[in-house]
Amino acid sequence: MIRIVGKNSVNRDLEKSQPISLVVSDLGLNINSYVILLNGSPATTDEIAGPQDDLVFLEVFSGG
Repeated sequence: MIRIVGKNSVNRDLEKSQPISLVVSDLGLNINSYVILLNGSPATTDEIAGPQDDLVFLEVFSGG
C-alpha cells in the first residue's frame, strides 16, 4: 500500500515490486518535499517496495 500524508492525502495499492524512485516518478512527487518510510523505517529511493509493503510519503512542512 502506498500512502501520501500531507496537504493532499492519497492511498493506493502497489501492484508490483519496484524501486521507490519509480513510484516517486509515477506519482509525480517532488522527492525533496517528502520523508519516505518503508514498513515504518526510513527509506531511500534505491530501495525496492512491493505489494506487501507499507510505503508512506510524509510531506515536510515548515513554518515560523
